[in-house]
Formats: sequence, structure tokens, C-alpha cells
Amino acid sequence: MAQASLFRFKLLFFVQFTAYGLLSPYVPIFFEDLGMEKWHIGVLTMLPNMCTFMVAPLFGFIGITAFDALVLVIIMVHFLSLLFYLQVTSFEHTRKS
Repeated sequence: MAQASLFRFKLLFFVQFTAYGLLSPYVPIFFEDLGMEKWHIGVLTMLPNMCTFMVAPLFGFIGITAFDALVLVIIMVHFLSLLFYLQVTSFEHTRKS
């Protein structure tokens, strides 16, 4: 019974990581086509890994100590995704002429 209820989550993670693995090699090419400088591309491709490195232990700690505080975790995820979005969109870029 428990395995059947976890199938949707397993399928979700499989599809998510498969899509990430297939698309991630083309992200720098897309950014270069937008006309971004090489260091902008480096920062943008580094940000998801750096955010995971810094935030994963925090979410793990919150999940262990405050298991009933699911609302707090959801609010933090939304706040961090908003912060990441604002940081990424703050780069000024122009298309190549």
C-alpha cells in the first residue's frame, strides 16, 4: 500500500531529474545566444548548485526539528525561490546584433 502511494512521487522525481539532465547542457548555449558575457553565464549556472549547497542543510535541520512546521518550510521555499528569481532577473543582458 505504501509503495503504491509513493509511485507518483517517484515518477515526479524521475521526470524532473531526467528533464534537468537533458536540458542543463544547453542552458549556457541559450544564455550565450542572449548575448550574456561569460562570467554572467558562469554565475547563472553556478547559482542552483550553490543554493542547494547552502540551503539543503537548513531545510534538513528544519525538517528534523520542526516536522509539524510544514507551513514554515513552504513559506521559506517560496521566499527563496522569489529571491533566486529576483537575483537572476537583475542581470542586464542584450541580444547580439
